[in-house]
Amino acid sequence: MNLISKNRTRLYSMMIVLLALPPYLTAQSSGGQTLYQKPYLIEGKNARLGGYIDHEFKVDFEPDGSMKSMSFTPHRLIPFIFSEIAPGIRFITEIEFEYGGNVENKGELKIEFAIVDMVWSEALTFRAGIILLPLGRFNLLHDSPVNDFTERPLVSRHLIPTTFMESGAGIFGSIYPTALSMLSYELYVVNGLGDKVGTKGIRGGRPPLKSDNNQEKNVVGRLGFSPFLGLEVGGSVYAGRWNAATAAPDTSLGVSILALDWSWEKGPFQLVGEAARASYELPPETNAAGWGGYAQLNFHFGHELIRRFPVSVFTASLRLELLDLNEYALDNGGNDQRRLGLGLNFRPVEDTALKISYLWNETRDKAASTFDRDRAFNQIRVSVATYF
Repeated sequence: MNLISKNRTRLYSMMIVLLALPPYLTAQSSGGQTLYQKPYLIEGKNARLGGYIDHEFKVDFEPDGSMKSMSFTPHRLIPFIFSEIAPGIRFITEIEFEYGGNVENKGELKIEFAIVDMVWSEALTFRAGIILLPLGRFNLLHDSPVNDFTERPLVSRHLIPTTFMESGAGIFGSIYPTALSMLSYELYVVNGLGDKVGTKGIRGGRPPLKSDNNQEKNVVGRLGFSPFLGLEVGGSVYAGRWNAATAAPDTSLGVSILALDWSWEKGPFQLVGEAARASYELPPETNAAGWGGYAQLNFHFGHELIRRFPVSVFTASLRLELLDLNEYALDNGGNDQRRLGLGLNFRPVEDTALKISYLWNETRDKAASTFDRDRAFNQIRVSVATYF
């Protein structure tokens, strides 16, 4: 047998062996075919793609009534990916592009959550990954198409910094004490806050996801109870330690957040709201605390009024808000605030909303016992939001 015949026989033998091996054993030696041998393509994982988008028109006024700014804002583009990997094993993620995703021009690109669920029963599921924290109701239901106002509540920006997510693991589930009632729970162990918590609230402390900055772990959980269809109340707690950038590496500081939320529906009326109090230590040896909340009344009307959209509906909304960030007389730059909002939106279908709202705002700083009308300012918000 000459040299060419020997090499050809050796090549054929190698190809037979490679074809007989599972894809994951041949991936490194299959050249351009590697991409076709990924598990999701070989086996198929029933992946689904969706998401939502919102686009806003914002007008802000100075306290004297003059216009401060007017701008269109491509606020969010949020793709969702869901995969039923196998019965009882699921992967879900949400990727956020804010302001076009151009980070250099102050846009943002981030993972809002990315979780793996292992379902044992409706009463018990194990979850791990980048978790959307069950701290209040709004952080769990913050999608723009769901909410009737363009602007998120003040308490959900400063004390529960929506979108609030951390890396961790835990369990959740639902049980039914009676035929009409439901009890739900979520409980997770997470890394904890970043190093930029301050007198203006928790928002600056949303953590980097690469690693924890101390050896402590925090706990977060929510317990919700629905005695009957249309009513739910929930209580949440977040507790643990955090590290300030100026503190010694082995020095951690205490932090806790308590929240109460509610949702009630009766006929065309809906009442939703949330209240929260945050307490945390600041270096050197300083305590900070703040509290806030909102109550929002929605009235649905005009069903099927627009013939072009036979399932359309209008919603009129009234929202009252209060935020106090200087409970211990710490200067917060006038971020104590109260707000009254009036809104009207039109939904041609449930998943799409055209919104308009007018917001009256008053602020005060630590030296003021009452809100200063000379520092009041107003805002107009118009937006469109839809799932896709």
